[in-house]
Amino acid sequence: MRMRIQLAALAAIVLGLLGACTSMPAQQVAKPEAPAYSCYRHIYNNSSCAWTFSFNTDSGNVYLGDGTLPNCTQQNGPCTIAPGNTIQIQYTTTGGLIAGHVTIVSAGASQSYYQQYANDPGSNFCPYVQHDGNTGDVAMNDPANGDFNAGACN
Repeated sequence: MRMRIQLAALAAIVLGLLGACTSMPAQQVAKPEAPAYSCYRHIYNNSSCAWTFSFNTDSGNVYLGDGTLPNCTQQNGPCTIAPGNTIQIQYTTTGGLIAGHVTIVSAGASQSYYQQYANDPGSNFCPYVQHDGNTGDVAMNDPANGDFNAGACN
């Protein structure tokens, strides 16, 4: 008799657990969002004139400086870098991609560049600024991919 009570109690517990499991609503697990990876690079203005950089982005954004620079819109520019100054830039990704065009104009608009930049699809590496040969007064990808180095004001 005692064993029957124990079995009955055990059966009630098992059935209760099964009922609880089947009556609970299914929980949906949210997928974590992919992080917006970043690449930090610089604009070096080693020239005697100001240069203005504006980024037209297709994927990701470009943040210029720390948000406190005068004559500089932090997200994608335009941002004017005074002679002898260096600012940090941060490329962010959208779906692992960094891509767009950068327009670079010297003070007085005596020189301007319109260059495409992109990273390797699926990678989190810094973008390469595409160019053919000598780029004049602004060296692209110098000293590293995604960097800009203004060295003159001709």
